[in-house]
Order: sequence, then structure tokens, then C-alpha cells
Amino acid sequence: MNSLRSPASACGVVGFRPSTGRVSCVGIVPVSQTQDVAGPMGRSVGDVRILYGVMKGPDWGGGDAMEVSRMIPRTGGHVRIGVLEAYFQPESHADDTGESEYIAENQIVQDIIRSSLDSIQEQDADITLVPISPSSHADWSYGTLFAKGDTQAFEFKHYLDEFLQSALVSATPHRSLESIAQSGEFDLQAMTHVFSAALEDPESFSLTSEAYRSRLEFIATLKESVKECFDRYDLDALVYPHQTQLPVKIGAKQQSGRNGVLAALTGRPAICIPAGRSPKTASAVLGVPVGLELMGRRWEDDELLDIAERAERILKGRVAPVLY
Repeated sequence: MNSLRSPASACGVVGFRPSTGRVSCVGIVPVSQTQDVAGPMGRSVGDVRILYGVMKGPDWGGGDAMEVSRMIPRTGGHVRIGVLEAYFQPESHADDTGESEYIAENQIVQDIIRSSLDSIQEQDADITLVPISPSSHADWSYGTLFAKGDTQAFEFKHYLDEFLQSALVSATPHRSLESIAQSGEFDLQAMTHVFSAALEDPESFSLTSEAYRSRLEFIATLKESVKECFDRYDLDALVYPHQTQLPVKIGAKQQSGRNGVLAALTGRPAICIPAGRSPKTASAVLGVPVGLELMGRRWEDDELLDIAERAERILKGRVAPVLY
């Protein structure tokens, strides 16, 4: 759930986020009903496909939830993948603290991902890469999507309380988020705004607030914007680095440069596969993994897995761990 692709990217394995609704979340501690998804991680796309086949429910989905696929199915194995250029750039920072390090790390990530895309296009003639300029779509930056679309702080308390008070939970002294907060039995430094928002301002951070309704409206507009991009360029998937920076060092509490929120808000399937590793250093003797993410059309999860397997066979980005 939070998260499948980020740890996969950081650890050099495969993480798959299915279309929202494909896998039941019953029994899983909820964060956001709008954004929560359960899915598999594994050594390869093939492993993930097997796990997904066991986890997924029936092919439901209809009405407004079902995105209508292209009217004319593709012949053969040709696919078109849009290169989402806006997601290659580093995040901007309010000051210059560590700016040179951010730029250097981002360059490493860009070099690895762009080299991977070159290899894919050179070795699979049936894959066409289509550059998607930032000017061709709305602002899909992390900052904008988080500020206007992220629903976690609005939904967490409601759905956690509902979960704790359900028949699914029996062995806990806590039946509400407020009870957990009052207990002090957690690491305050590890908590984010999602934990405290509804406790500090229950009127604003609720399912009935105008701010929450505004976010749902933004998400609906975002879904249409992404669908329009896919249809205009006749795409099967978008591709980009899952993270524009290398994973943070052990002990850090926040990872910058994450690109996963677009799939989370639109409910589309997304998969992160190993693309390569950064240069070796004294603290990273094998280099640091860099993940390539593919995001597909809603409900076309198996088609996205097919594309990911083709890319994986070319890249062979996973490095087996050294076991003693």
C-alpha cells in the first residue's frame, strides 16, 4: 500500500500497483480509501504476475469507474510508450541547501533511465517511444498533486476508526486514532501530517469539508487530463523514473523526488522495474538501485505486465544480492 513501488525501486526489485479495485483491501489497515491499493513485490515481473494472479478479484468495474479502451485493438505486439519528460527533472527547493547534490543525483538517475529507454527502443522494434512535453499536459508535478489532490489526511482518521471498530479487529486496546495518539505508544518523529491532521483540525480534515470535496473534484479533472494524454498520443503506457533522486540514507525520514502519486490519484496500474545502479561508492559497494516506472491504462493491468516483461528482458537491471 504505502508503498509498493518506492521500496521496490530502492531495493532493486519489482513492485506492482494494480488498478484501484483489482485487489481487495479488506483486512489491511487503511490510510486512504481513494488511494489505497494492495499489490505484490518480487524478484521479477514473472514472479509479480503469479502473485497478482492469486491476489486479484474478478474483473469488475463499470460505469464511471471503467475507462473505455481504444476502439481499435492493436495488431501484433506493437506498443506506444510516452516518455513523461516532466517527471525526469529534480524537485525545486526553497533554498540552495544540498542543491548541487540533488542535481548530481538527478543526473545519475536521468542517465540510467534514458540509457535504459535507448536500449529498449534499439532492441525491440515493436516498441515506439513518444516524447511527452510538459507543455502538452496540465501540471502533474508532485507538489501540485500533493497540494491539491492527496486525500490521505482527510480520510485517514475516518477509515482507521472504522477499521479499528470493525469485527476484523479484536486484539487491540485502541478503537480510534485519538486513543492511539493519547497513548503515546508511537514514534512521534516517524509520524507525518496524515497522522495528526484530523485530530488537530477535525472540521477541515473530514469527509464533509469543502476542502475534501475540492480534492475529489481535482482528482476527477486529473483523471480526464491523463486519459486525454493517452488518447491524444495513442499510448499504451507512460514511462519515467520512479524517483528523480537516489534513495535517502538510512535514518532519513523523508524521500524526495517520488513520482508515484500520479498513479495513486488516477487509479491506474503502475509497475516499477530495476533499470540499473548508480556508480559504486564506499557506502554503496554495489551501487544504488534506480527504478523505471511504467503506468498503463486503467483496468489494463495484464497488458502493462506484458510491456514490463518486454522491458525487463532487455534491461536485466536486477543485481542478485551477495549472500554469505
